[in-house]
Amino acid sequence: MILYISGFSMLKKILIILRIIISVCLLSVVFVFSYNYLNKAFISQIPKEAASGFKAIKDDKLDVVVVGSSHAQYSFNPSFFFEESGLYSYVMASQCQPLPVSYQIVKEILKTQHPKLLVLEVFTATPLKEMCSADSCYVAAQSLLTGDEKRAVISYLPEDKAKEYEEKAEETYNDLLTNHNMWKELNDFSFLLPNYEPDDIVRNIDASFGYVYQDGFDGTPRNHWHIKIHNNIPEVELEPEDLEALNNIYELCKKEGIELLLYKTPMDSIDPLNQAYRYKVWQWAEEKNIKYVDFVNMTKQLDYYMFVHSDSFHANITGAGIMTDYLAKFIKENYVFNHQKDEDLDLAYTNSYQDYITSYLFYEGLPKTYLRILADGYDGNILIRYQANNLITDEIVESIKKLGFDNFDPNKNYYAYARNNQLVIESNNEIETNVSNYNIKINEEGVYFNGDIWNDNAYLNISYINDASKVIIKNIDLYTQFDKDYQNYDDD
Repeated sequence: MILYISGFSMLKKILIILRIIISVCLLSVVFVFSYNYLNKAFISQIPKEAASGFKAIKDDKLDVVVVGSSHAQYSFNPSFFFEESGLYSYVMASQCQPLPVSYQIVKEILKTQHPKLLVLEVFTATPLKEMCSADSCYVAAQSLLTGDEKRAVISYLPEDKAKEYEEKAEETYNDLLTNHNMWKELNDFSFLLPNYEPDDIVRNIDASFGYVYQDGFDGTPRNHWHIKIHNNIPEVELEPEDLEALNNIYELCKKEGIELLLYKTPMDSIDPLNQAYRYKVWQWAEEKNIKYVDFVNMTKQLDYYMFVHSDSFHANITGAGIMTDYLAKFIKENYVFNHQKDEDLDLAYTNSYQDYITSYLFYEGLPKTYLRILADGYDGNILIRYQANNLITDEIVESIKKLGFDNFDPNKNYYAYARNNQLVIESNNEIETNVSNYNIKINEEGVYFNGDIWNDNAYLNISYINDASKVIIKNIDLYTQFDKDYQNYDDD
């Protein structure tokens, strides 16, 4: 009887030990799953390359860094900027980036770079920021950060959102991760996202340089407009936290000898209230003697149309081309740089440019803008096939001549080939030549590439072949001149 009791006690101890081991194993599995799940959920907003790509740039090589919301990501293309200005730039932006977060981003930038110019996009200084998810904008931004700046950004998360996350964690994982959203009490956030540090990064330059690509409009747009400028706007004051952040950014840039430039992109939600807040930011900038570019007020000047150069909210590749081109010229005219040439960066920006310019040319739907892009001196081969008609405008005629076709006569059929804006061959009759890997023949019937004809009966075809043998055949719709100034708001 005694032996039985002793045997039962020993068995009970063994069972308890086994139960503990099994529980520990299960908890470990749950922890690993939870960690990986959170990583995937939070990191989806910004790829890992956005954080590591910036750190991959050699120290103190960037001339310009752009900071702001997703509107900065979509509107500023560093490879276009390099092609126009010869300067190195990078976009350190994230979705709905609050201005206090932008301040932390600037401090992060200064860990490895000391640009001459900081360009700040100011979407989140207006009530439009209410469109954003209050929590995801902080979680997304902190993936760009390391150390104290990462912790500071997480601490901005509103208390109610922190509580919401905490409750979800308790419900899903019981007590295992109950403290994972007690942001302001934690010192280590490695559970949330990998804490990128310069020494731990595979230094591969991000080919996008922080730019986010969006396809352009493919087709002939029928609904398009410029932004309406309102005459009657209310009196407003910037939110205290936004004003404080702007002042913090200004003071930090002043301390570091960095100049500051602000800008705002066009979008289809600029009512009088949001216009008033935008103007309030410009008033603050003028008081600080800071330059700014208000693209909202420049859509007519730049031939920038909603639903042609944007999806009405974010710029597409063609909208980014228009705004980046303008900013490059503006910056070169207003700021002096001590540019340090780097062959590796030159190659990286050039390769990136060759990838994006093909899409830019393919999607640009406005004839005069498309021809201006080519006339600006982009390297490549241009073929023209023109059937005489009375639809062509003087503006398009002049644009064609700027491509190197000085003898173009709109009253005659015209077939020609130019390289880098220098005429190679032209005729009012059929021409045949070799371009890159193609045998080209152009006549009344169409354009032949290695014997295969392309023709959609358009009056004007422009074919572009870059040095990588990529071909864009563009039908110039002479009916689409966009002469009318469409607006998305009724008169006040």
